[in-house]
Amino acid sequence: MYRFAFRGRWLVGHLVVLAVAALFVRLGFWQLDRLDEVRTRNALVESRRELPTAPLDGLLNPGERARASVFHRRVTVTGVYDVEREVTVRFRSLNGQPGGYLLTPLVQEDGAAVLVNRGWVPSLDGASESHPEATPPSGTIRVTGSLLPGEERTGLGAADPETGVLAAINRIDVDRLRRQLPYEVYAAYVQLEAQQPGQPRDLPVPLHEGDLSDGPHLSYAIQWFLFAAIGLVGWPLLIRRSARGGAHRRWEPSRFDRAT
Repeated sequence: MYRFAFRGRWLVGHLVVLAVAALFVRLGFWQLDRLDEVRTRNALVESRRELPTAPLDGLLNPGERARASVFHRRVTVTGVYDVEREVTVRFRSLNGQPGGYLLTPLVQEDGAAVLVNRGWVPSLDGASESHPEATPPSGTIRVTGSLLPGEERTGLGAADPETGVLAAINRIDVDRLRRQLPYEVYAAYVQLEAQQPGQPRDLPVPLHEGDLSDGPHLSYAIQWFLFAAIGLVGWPLLIRRSARGGAHRRWEPSRFDRAT
């Protein structure tokens, strides 16, 4: 009754179904691996956030390479914003609206500076460089925020010019911006959470460090495993239906073909 399932196109079908199912299972386990990575990173970030807030210069010296152990620590730093050398980070959306981030050097009393991501401002083209409505307070400011590493360029990300003074940039490239500033700059940036005195207007919108949820990886893994199960269960059912209905005969050689 099922001898047809071991001939011709049916054999090819078996191989295709098994190969695709194996691929789907592999993709499911890949998503589970990504889930483990996310959970490990989130646990690390959370543990560092729970540490006491520390002065920036107690964790890192200006000009020295930042150790991974200082990232995601909550820090305080006091200085004066150098608004003239503020840089816009282009093409950053918030709740679906185009805009950018404002990255402003905060110059300490000793002359060293740290880049502060003060938050998001709206921009119709996502690339505007002038934002007078988001001017920070003048004078000495005390900033509290998370200490973060600069962003790395992805394979498809736009590259910024290596030379010149940039007023806008495609990513938070701390090393690139350090080269255009006239003072020593810390090799990490602070994502603003609070400042004293506060911002006189509603802009820029303060940002949170990031989402510490597990993300969609578990649901994606379940989907891939379900796709594999559908193939492995559905294909035998198709064979059974074909055997009962005689549909396999269309795939078998005719008597005339066998005779010739």
